[in-house]
Amino acid sequence: MDARRIIAKLRDGHTPSREELAWFAMGLADGNVTDAQAGAFAMAALLNGLGEEGRVALTLAMRDSGQTLQWQLDGPAIDKHSTGGIGDCVSLVLAPALAACGAYRADDLRPRAGPYRRHPRQDGGDPGPCHPA
Repeated sequence: MDARRIIAKLRDGHTPSREELAWFAMGLADGNVTDAQAGAFAMAALLNGLGEEGRVALTLAMRDSGQTLQWQLDGPAIDKHSTGGIGDCVSLVLAPALAACGAYRADDLRPRAGPYRRHPRQDGGDPGPCHPA
């Protein structure tokens, strides 16, 4: 398969097949798809959409492009990714609410070689509105 053909297909308003999306996701993971091609794909997806089937196929392909961790827990293992904004205060409310429901935060289940790594904004500079000084 070829990244340029997949991008052109999406650019022209057609949804790539599951196989094409799986190939593209693996190419992102192993470096066979360039940063420029990733950007072109993202722009084509933004402008034309992938449709529900394409979104599901791409999400599953991205999940399957790496190692999937399994835990034997008495509750679900979850993860909440920040959008990267400084004003992301959702975690302050969401984490304790999910813990109260019996969920385990995936970030707390990974072994660490050293201390918990904090967001760079928390290690100096303006901590933002969610982190009291």
